Amino acid sequence: MGAAIAKLPGRKLILTNGFDRPVQPRSGAARSGYAFRGGFDIIAAELEPKPAPQTYQKFLKAHGVDP
Repeated sequence: MGAAIAKLPGRKLILTNGFDRPVQPRSGAARSGYAFRGGFDIIAAELEPKPAPQTYQKFLKAHGVDP
């Protein structure tokens, strides 16, 4: 899976309902050969888990993504 993700164009970002530790650069994902450029966890979402629409909007705004 790491090789497939590495081939995708653009920045790799993670939106998770978990705490930020899994999205840090030192995670297993980074060691697998692809690096995530940013993460957005349940704390950044102000404890509003996905699939709440406002959580996706906060994620997009935080990372400057224009969907």
